Amino acid sequence: GAMLVRGIPGYETARIDALETLASCARSMDAAAISDGVLAGNARWDRAHGGNGEFTRRTLAAETSRRVPVAIDAQCGDGARQKLEALRDAADAAARAALPRLDDLLGREASAGFFADAVRADASLDHFHVYRRNGVVGGNAAGSDPGAAPAAASARRDDVSSSDVSSSAPLQLAAPRPGLRGKGEHTDVGVAVVMTPALLVADATDEDDDRGGSSRGLTLGGRHPILPPDAVLVMLGEGARAWYPDGDVASSIAVPTHEMSLSSMSLGSQRAWFGRMVFPAPETRSRLGRRGPTRSSSSNDRGGEDVDDDVVDDV
Repeated sequence: GAMLVRGIPGYETARIDALETLASCARSMDAAAISDGVLAGNARWDRAHGGNGEFTRRTLAAETSRRVPVAIDAQCGDGARQKLEALRDAADAAARAALPRLDDLLGREASAGFFADAVRADASLDHFHVYRRNGVVGGNAAGSDPGAAPAAASARRDDVSSSDVSSSAPLQLAAPRPGLRGKGEHTDVGVAVVMTPALLVADATDEDDDRGGSSRGLTLGGRHPILPPDAVLVMLGEGARAWYPDGDVASSIAVPTHEMSLSSMSLGSQRAWFGRMVFPAPETRSRLGRRGPTRSSSSNDRGGEDVDDDVVDDV
């Protein structure tokens, strides 16, 4: 139920440029800008993940049929919008490369172009998330003073280079249980999620470097996949089974559970990520005659305590 797409021209640079720009922007924003409508905070999520300001999250959302708001340049600097759009273009390329192939693999007569139609429908939803571990000192979030100046510099810590990934051993066994979960074990409601490997950005005072390879906090089907920085992950959701036109074939479609942990983040570090929830074409009807799910649908979260208002779940 999960595929890696590699070799997209310009993607590796676009991913770093866009996610670094958002991480830098989020670091410089104070608490007063939590509801600015561009790179907005979520107080409910913050309370549910660590409490007392230990973790904070900022999010930018955009429908795939619309561009990123122009206001992002005013908030994050000239050229920010262009960088984010370049990353969205790469997500388009990955979805077009991977998903229509499933129509052929599952049988064109049974599929009736289901996956290709979902990609072409332009009815999906994009999210950019930036998480920060502030730490808690004496009940107050360290580094969360609205008047504090942003760090003078930061060190990007991408997990692996292309040469670090062995095709013969792409997975590591998961630990028995992640620590603090940013998003508990769940499956998604869309046809698929198209997502980047997260980019870890360390505080200027953090000398740790995890280039040796890690999962960036992602657990997929009970394992920690090591995602190459030039890869896009395309992962199927419940919509691939629920809305696929042939019920017999649909029952064989694999939909992996996934989970994201923030416990390995160091003090002052950030985790920036981009994902797209691909929905069925609006005219698609399920085998029960219902039309395709809407963006207000929620994920099938098996984590209980997790709180997240977004449709696209960061992994």
